[in-house]
Amino acid sequence: MEQFTPNTSVTTPFSGSENPFLNSVSQRLKQALSHYHTPKAVADFYQFPENLGEGQTIGVMTLGGAFNPEELNAYCKHFNIDMPEVSIVGTEPVLSEENKKFADLETNMDIQLIAGLTPKAKIVLYYGKDFCDAFQDIIDDKENTPSVINICWAIGEKYLTRKEKETLLSQANQLCERGVTLLAASGDEGIFQSGTTAKRRVPGINLPAGFPNVIACGGTALTPSGIETVWNEAPFSSGGGFSLMTPAPEFQTEALSHYNHCHPEIGTHNIATPDLSANASIEYPSAVMRDGKLAKAWGTSTSAPILTALIARIKTELKNPFGDINALLYQHIGSDVFNSKIEGENGYPSGHKWNPCVGLGSPNGMKLLAAIKQYLSENKVDHNM
Repeated sequence: MEQFTPNTSVTTPFSGSENPFLNSVSQRLKQALSHYHTPKAVADFYQFPENLGEGQTIGVMTLGGAFNPEELNAYCKHFNIDMPEVSIVGTEPVLSEENKKFADLETNMDIQLIAGLTPKAKIVLYYGKDFCDAFQDIIDDKENTPSVINICWAIGEKYLTRKEKETLLSQANQLCERGVTLLAASGDEGIFQSGTTAKRRVPGINLPAGFPNVIACGGTALTPSGIETVWNEAPFSSGGGFSLMTPAPEFQTEALSHYNHCHPEIGTHNIATPDLSANASIEYPSAVMRDGKLAKAWGTSTSAPILTALIARIKTELKNPFGDINALLYQHIGSDVFNSKIEGENGYPSGHKWNPCVGLGSPNGMKLLAAIKQYLSENKVDHNM
């Protein structure tokens, strides 16, 4: 399997001064943090249930990067929240010095953002040398029982073999059948797949976000006044689009039909991302602790932990180990469960009940909780919906 970097950077065969995207990441990270959304502000805006993730174990899947407990402790102290329990499964993979730098940022950003929103949940960091390895670590883990998995690494669908895709999909199915919900960042390169070069950019979707049993997390830009638009701060924007090779699952039929009716020039019936979105803005970011001071957290590597924490809180509220809920999400297309009126573009236009910029939109957590609760009360559920 191809080795690649997380969404805090852009995966290309180039590095250093030859990589304009990586250079732009470095510049963005050095910008002053003039405004940021606190964990409480994020939870309030998206109407999270009032609990703090009690009883949940949240898995953070990573392909590299060292966890820094001192920075997590400083983050928790700054925001006056409890320090969560963090366990590690597996061994940190060996990366190049440059890739490790960004992997360290990714791993600690994921953990801090999740801790800020669900401080009463246990967090388990799962290392793997590739996706199959990391998924297998989660499946084989008999000590911890994660209920939600956060994935902020992405690779373009063109880079995986058919066998690798089948293996990953099977592993994801095994976890969903156990009552585990999987969420993954959709990418930070708009309509293009992660891993394609600046000279030969290829449209499509990223994996594992593009699997039908994984909630693909796109990005919005949330202003201090509470207005959301499609996250698009060049050269980065909400990852979303259409698979070049995999047909759409039945639950996406209505969404794609409506979008294709409005945009017949697109006319695809292949699986599409994202499914949901949350704030990923660089100008109005979340904050993390880095080198002893607050720093920006942005990209779909921010929106995925936000949505992961929301699902964990919903599970605490319902005390039910539901797994794959994608079909249920699409049953509420265009409803007040989501804010779907989010303007902008990522290379594709937004608007409509679903679009490849923000998916169904950003969630209203309490209304999503009510929708899941109603479904569970009306149906005998075997973890997947």
